Amino acid sequence: MLTLYAQLRAGSAEPRALRALAWSLAGIALIMPMLGFETHVLPILGRLYLAGTTGIAPVVALTYLGPAIVVFLLGLLSLAFGAVYLAVAIWQDGRLPRWAGVLFAIGLALWFPPFTRALRIIDGFFIGLGGLWLATDLWQAAEDAPPNLSSTSGSTALHRRA
Repeated sequence: MLTLYAQLRAGSAEPRALRALAWSLAGIALIMPMLGFETHVLPILGRLYLAGTTGIAPVVALTYLGPAIVVFLLGLLSLAFGAVYLAVAIWQDGRLPRWAGVLFAIGLALWFPPFTRALRIIDGFFIGLGGLWLATDLWQAAEDAPPNLSSTSGSTALHRRA
């Protein structure tokens, strides 16, 4: 998201790209606590259950039915808003592949873990395809750009391309 914003900030789509960045980063920040819980705590609870510990189900139920799920859903919604703003900014700017931005945005906007496995695979495919397409285009643009030797900080030898 930061790299895409950096690419779009020099164009006419900068205000929309900034909104995309803000919404996306807010969404990511709200999603991360739940993902951290699922990554670190659920395996421990699973091992405890397999070892014969009872009474674990209420912990999981309280997690997924409590305030944490509200924060998670707000994060997903924020990420979806950011993805849509990003796709519109990419389309408006025109320097990045427009359909790559659309695929990436569709994938991010529809990312919802409770969906069926098939839908999550399709969703991941959209995120992966759009993201790879955008990354390839950004990489190619960076390789084609002339080296920036006008920097006043550091040695110009550090800025030369090998």
